[in-house]
Amino acid sequence: MSERAGLEMDGVRCFHSDPPDRKNAALPERVETAGIVVCGHAFGVGVYLPEQSAWGHVNLPALARLPDGSPQIPRIGEHLPLVVLGYSGTGQLRLAHREAQGLA
Repeated sequence: MSERAGLEMDGVRCFHSDPPDRKNAALPERVETAGIVVCGHAFGVGVYLPEQSAWGHVNLPALARLPDGSPQIPRIGEHLPLVVLGYSGTGQLRLAHREAQGLA
């Protein structure tokens, strides 16, 4: 994924450098939602959840897997079915691809 590090969706700035907005920190764990991949990094992908007007991230271990066991890296702009895992220590919304959780 290193070739994708720092890539961004046209017209959308990557949010990983900014502190999260805590006003959206109300999504309970295990809630199913959907998001759009807006940026890619060595640690995973950034997503925007339009229904909640919220930003979050999906770390590599929380992505769906290819048959060989490697993470299936989604493309910028791809829509993903997601599930809320919680919030990181810095307040970022942590999500998983629903397929990776056996929910898709």
